[in-house]
Parts: sequence; structure tokens; C-alpha cells
Amino acid sequence: MKYIKRLKQRYSPPVWICFFGEFLTGTTGGMLAPFLLLYLYDTLGTGVLPVMMVIGIRPLTEVVVTLAAGGMTDRFGRRKIILTALGFQTISAAGFMTADHVWLFALFYMLNGIGGALYIPAQRAQITDSTRSGMRPEVFAVIHAIEGFGAAIGPVIGLAVYSYQPVWIFGFQACAFALYWLAVYFRMPETYRSKSKKESLQKENPVSVKQMFLHHRPVLLLMLFSVPVSMLYAQLETNYRLYLEVLFDDFLMILTAFTVCHALLGITIQVPLVKWTEKLKMKTIVMISYGCYSIAALGFAFSSSLPAVLVTAVLLTAGESMLLNHMQTFVSKIAPVHMRGRYFAFYGLHWDISRTIGPFLGGLIFIRFGGTALFLSVFILVIAGAAAQYAAVLNLSNGKKRTIL
Repeated sequence: MKYIKRLKQRYSPPVWICFFGEFLTGTTGGMLAPFLLLYLYDTLGTGVLPVMMVIGIRPLTEVVVTLAAGGMTDRFGRRKIILTALGFQTISAAGFMTADHVWLFALFYMLNGIGGALYIPAQRAQITDSTRSGMRPEVFAVIHAIEGFGAAIGPVIGLAVYSYQPVWIFGFQACAFALYWLAVYFRMPETYRSKSKKESLQKENPVSVKQMFLHHRPVLLLMLFSVPVSMLYAQLETNYRLYLEVLFDDFLMILTAFTVCHALLGITIQVPLVKWTEKLKMKTIVMISYGCYSIAALGFAFSSSLPAVLVTAVLLTAGESMLLNHMQTFVSKIAPVHMRGRYFAFYGLHWDISRTIGPFLGGLIFIRFGGTALFLSVFILVIAGAAAQYAAVLNLSNGKKRTIL
């Protein structure tokens, strides 16, 4: 009982609600993720590129919405934006159950993108508001571990559901978003209450796009140099599924095994790795994690057996456990208190950029040159990104926010 009490007191109520929501949505997201591309491909009955264009609509929407989402989070508060985001995602998941045409998939995927763009910066800012600085890497790691747990059990359940009735997966996801919405509405307090900060935001003088980018140059450069990493994930979420179909006769089993292994590793090694590396300098974390990502890209290019695929999953998990969690904390430290939502929104743009252009560009390379060439291209991008990100983090760590590069 004492252990349970200490554990309950370790994290704030908003963080616990976030854990609950991540478990629900992570599990249903894990059920859907490995099979969404296949579902679209089978339902639409079109070629690879039209499906990739539909997949790219969500992140393209997120790019547009994210530019406003961070400011809205800082202006109106975290709770209202999270509720709005979950509402969009509930409608989107329910809509997918009835969609059977390209334009309907595009519409509901766009709504899902709006929800995602609103939710992520609001959630990150809320965690930062309600968690002391030293605990933030741990909280981000726990969230990713919970997502990993959902991703571990989700594909197994998803494979059974997809084999019986694919559309039910979207029904489970709609229910998860609705339950999360209810938990936020009835139990989550607002973590950003300062009227003076809100008023200061409202009194900000309008600035041009050029001035905005110059003013937020540090976080925008961190975002830009993270694109190679998210580009790798964009291929894993889309074209790698098709590459596996070329490599293996039982590709669904290989895909499920990879997804479950990746998730289980995230559960077991993510928090220990974050705790073990929390005393390292950010520049060191960048080099180690980008090194893991680059070797993983080579693994995806050349792995033609299940053991090789699983070893590659280990390297991928090691890289993301260190980089994704510590970089979120790094962004929280350089962000002004009244701009946390905006900074998390700006930094998160690299996911949206990669998921917008990555599937289509990767699809072109895959069709023309094959999967090996695709992941060799990603390997080169990651190596270049490592050098640039190292320089950016080094200068930021030295306090040179206006003289990066």
C-alpha cells in the first residue's frame, strides 16, 4: 500500500490522466497502425501512389494547423485544446467505419490530423506545467513506455480483429478517444491559469512570418535537423510494410513480430535508458542516438530474416529511447514559460513534414529502385542530420541561441 501511495504521489493528477489516455489510445492505435495501409490499399483498390497521397493528407493538415495550435494552447489553456483535439479524433475514427471512397478517407484523415496537431503541443505543455524539470525526462519516457505497451498488445489483438472484421478496429479507436475525452472533461484540471500571461499574449504585436522564424530560430533548427529521424519513421509506417511483402511470404507475421518486439523493448528498456543517460550532455545523446538510427536504417535496407529484423528493432528502440525523450526535455528548457505550447508545436512539425512528403517520395524510390535503395537514402539523411543536430545542440547548450550555424 505504501508503494502504491508513493507511486500515486510521484506524478501529478494531470499526468496520471495523460497516462490513462495514452494507454487507451496507444492500444487501439497499436491495433490499427500495422494494418491501416493494407486496409486502404484493399478498400480503395488503387495503386501505391494514390494510397500514399491519402496517407500524406493527415500530416499535411497537421503542418498547417500546428502553426496555430501552439499559440492557441498558450492563449486558451491546455484543457480546452485537449478536449477539442479528442473530439476531432473521436469523430474521425467513427467516420472511418463508414468511409468507402477516397474523398471520405481524405476528409476523416484530415479531421484526425487536426486533432493530432492540437493535442500534442497541449499535452506536452501540460506535462511541462505540472512536472518539475528533473522529472520531465522520466514522465516523457513513461508515456512512451505506455504507448509501447499498447503497441505491444495492440497488433496481436488487431491481427485477430482485422482478420475477422477490419472495420471494427476503427470502432475500438473511437471508443478509446471518447473515454479519454470524458476523463479529461470530468477529472483534468487546467494547468495554465495565469491571466497576466494570457493578457501578455493578447497584447503581442503582430509579426511577419520572417520575424517569427528569426525569433524562434533555435527550436526551428532543432526541428529541421530532426527531419531525417522522422523520415525513417515515415518509411517504417508506410513503404516498409510493402517492402516486407516483397521480402517475406508470411509478411503479416513478420510485421506483427517486428511491431510487438519494438513495443516490448520500449516498455522494458525505455525508462532505464532515459534514467541511465540523464546525466549525459545533450550533444553526446545526439551522437549516440543518431548512430543507432543510422545503423537501424542499414538494418532495414538489408535485413532479410526475422532475427535480423528483430536486431534492427533493438537499435531503433535504443535510439528513440534516448533522443525522443531527452529532446522533449531540452525543448522545455529553452522555451519561455508563456510559449511552451508554441515551442512544442514548432518542434513537432518535423513529424508532420516527414509524414507529408516521406511516404510519397519514399514510394517513388521504392517503385523505381526498391526497398534497399530507399533505406540507404534514409541512412545518408540520418548521417547528415546527426552532424547538423550536434552543431545546433552544442551552440544552444553554450547559450548561443542566435548564432546557431
